[in-house]
Amino acid sequence: MTIRSLARLSALLLFALPLLGVPLAYAATAPAKRAAAKAPAAPAKSGDWANTVTLLSNGAFVLGNPAAKTTLVEYFSYTCPHCKAFADEGMPTIKQNWVRSGAMKVEFRNWVRDPFDLVAALLARCGGQSRFLANHESIYASYDPWMDKAMPYARAHPEIEDPKNYNATTFADIAEKTGLTALLTRNGLTAPQINACLADQKALATVLELTAGSWNAVPDFPGTPTFLLNGKLVPNTASWATLKGHLPPLPASAK
Repeated sequence: MTIRSLARLSALLLFALPLLGVPLAYAATAPAKRAAAKAPAAPAKSGDWANTVTLLSNGAFVLGNPAAKTTLVEYFSYTCPHCKAFADEGMPTIKQNWVRSGAMKVEFRNWVRDPFDLVAALLARCGGQSRFLANHESIYASYDPWMDKAMPYARAHPEIEDPKNYNATTFADIAEKTGLTALLTRNGLTAPQINACLADQKALATVLELTAGSWNAVPDFPGTPTFLLNGKLVPNTASWATLKGHLPPLPASAK
């Protein structure tokens, strides 16, 4: 993203969070502090961690063994083409070779770029940790079809850029017109469940807090995707090709 885009998003967050009843001081500091909270203790044994999802107290979802020694954090956006590329090129290998064995866990932190990303983020959370992975992967798998609908929608509805219009009605219209509602319905969610998720003020605040907390984790936040490995920024990395060389050696069970 450009510096102008980052500044615009920062202004959006400063405006939107008080409307949601989230104090600015809390929003700016809570994600960084709460992210340190430990996930639930891992069971003694597990044959496959690649489908194990837990929810941290900062609102981020974690894939893998909660007790894994290596933690990869991804700040991501559902409308980011580079994030989509990483979901296609990197995540299958990471899941198969590092996560499945329990050697690594992946923490997904939202970084909101636009109203479409925000709607997708709310829908991905719909159903909680038991549904997150399927929702998350489905949204990326259908990236081109729903983004092809999002672009003309944005041109026809410039008012959605104003956070004063961030409400359940707007979100539901975006979800319906882009095909995200139909996508989540195929994933097993009902229309009432989807509408409730789009009206969930707590979930909305959580997604925006995760975004606001990015500048605590990375003061010069470069955009999406951004990766942290065991709490440290992986510099100059926005693709699987540049990230894979920074990962720890494959566990013996994955070789």
